[in-house]
Amino acid sequence: MKDNRLKDAVGINSRAARYLILCVLASATLLSVKTVGAELILDVMSFNVRWDGLDEGRNAWINRRPVVIELLKTTAPDVCGLQEPSSAQTKDLDNGLVDYTYFMGEHERDETIPILFKTTRFRLLDAGSFWLVDKSELSGGTRRCVWIRLEDKESEQGFYVYNCHLDHRDPASRMQSAQVMVETIAGRDYEYPFVICGDFNETEKGRAIRFLAGERAIEYSEKTFPRLMLIDSFRSLHAHSNEQGTGHGFTGVRNRSRIDYLWTSEDWDILQAAILYYNQAGFYPSDHFPVAARIKLRDS
Repeated sequence: MKDNRLKDAVGINSRAARYLILCVLASATLLSVKTVGAELILDVMSFNVRWDGLDEGRNAWINRRPVVIELLKTTAPDVCGLQEPSSAQTKDLDNGLVDYTYFMGEHERDETIPILFKTTRFRLLDAGSFWLVDKSELSGGTRRCVWIRLEDKESEQGFYVYNCHLDHRDPASRMQSAQVMVETIAGRDYEYPFVICGDFNETEKGRAIRFLAGERAIEYSEKTFPRLMLIDSFRSLHAHSNEQGTGHGFTGVRNRSRIDYLWTSEDWDILQAAILYYNQAGFYPSDHFPVAARIKLRDS
């Protein structure tokens, strides 16, 4: 059976439709072969779940929590970078998901960037975090990037996952964050393939995103940055369209700006990439759509 979970996990607006799709997805999950010999295929996701202190009433976390958990169970990513959850929200998700654990890293406030990963598939080899913006004069304030190094139990292939949430107010903060990220990832201890999850709070026309996409001389022509080619997983498969927005403010509107990204190193083939419009009868799990991709490590 062809596994089209990333394509099918979209607006679920009736009980019958939801039941049918969940049955199809469950079957596809059971039949999907993630590793064949040395082959490594990953389902990855980035999802800003919205901090629990921002909303009351319908969109309060107590109401959204079961929808977020159901979304993660339905799509079953192997690895997922989350943005904005409080420590309590992260614990809620950990308690609601059987096969996952998470690494949260250091954080200055109770708004975190944990990485979820399946303990049934991976061994955690190392983990940490680093400053992107360190209590500087930049108006965006403190920003960090969390990372983990995993090993796939079947293929014994190692890889890195990075997760970040850049500032929404200050372009200079986002630019500094992008530069630090490129330099730090280029200097990682092992030359393993990697994935970057994140809410970058910037469109493709922004300087930080253009820098990550390869325009290394965009700010400092006198400084040489490492050659670190990043692949925008969604853009690599989809041309520009009117429905590519990821921030929607709980409206479900799809034509706003795309500010959430999944980047990969050149080592991966992008098999599928999608923005997931998952909802339950018009009720959305967050004010951001999650973004997801299925990637396959190229033969060495």
